[in-house]
Amino acid sequence: MASRIEVARRATITDARGDRVARRLETDLGIHVQRVTTIDVYTLDADLPPETLQRLADEVFADGVLEKAWVDRMAPILGDRRFEWLIEVGYRPGVTDNAGRTAREAIALVLGLEKGPPVHTATQYRLAGRLDREAVERAARDLLANALIQRVTILSTEELERAGGTLAPEVPRVTGPAVADLVEQVDLSGDDATLSALSRERTLAL
Repeated sequence: MASRIEVARRATITDARGDRVARRLETDLGIHVQRVTTIDVYTLDADLPPETLQRLADEVFADGVLEKAWVDRMAPILGDRRFEWLIEVGYRPGVTDNAGRTAREAIALVLGLEKGPPVHTATQYRLAGRLDREAVERAARDLLANALIQRVTILSTEELERAGGTLAPEVPRVTGPAVADLVEQVDLSGDDATLSALSRERTLAL
C-alpha cells in the first residue's frame, strides 16, 4: 500500500519558490495571483508502519528547522496561506525521477536496508486569488508542467473538500496490454536507388 508525505515551509518561513512562481505567472502569462504556496510531495510505494513513515518524513524528507511534514494527509494551511486552487505536478510512468531515486537511497541508509522502496515525487502549487479554471489550466500548461513527461491534477478548494480534503497516493504505473516484440528482416541487397526508395517508404534512414 502506497503512502504519501507532504512537506511544507513553516508559517514563519518565506516560500521563495512560491514567490518566484507568482511573479512568473504575472510577467510571463499575465495571470495575477495573490500568493503561491509550494508543497513537496513524496509517494512511497511500500507498506510501512505509521511510525516508520513519520520517522522518514522527519529524518529524510523535511528540514526540521525550515519545514514540517505530514503523513497520509494534506499539509494544513499554515499562517495566512489560504488558497482557492490546487495544481499538483508529478512525473508520468516511465520517466526518470532523480529526486525520487535519491530519496530511495536515503531511506535505505536510514532504515539499514540494501534497497529502499520506490519513491515518486511531485510538486503541489496552491494558488490564492480570483482565478477561473481556464486561467489555472493555462498556468499549469504553459508554466508549471511539461505535458510530455508530467501529469497534472487541478482541483478547486470546493472540489478538494468534496474529495474528502485530501489526495490519495498516486503511483505512476504503465497500464494497458503488453506489446509483443516484433523483429522484421529487411533485404538491403538492392542498388542505391532501391535502398533510397525503401528508406522513404519505411522511414528507415538508410
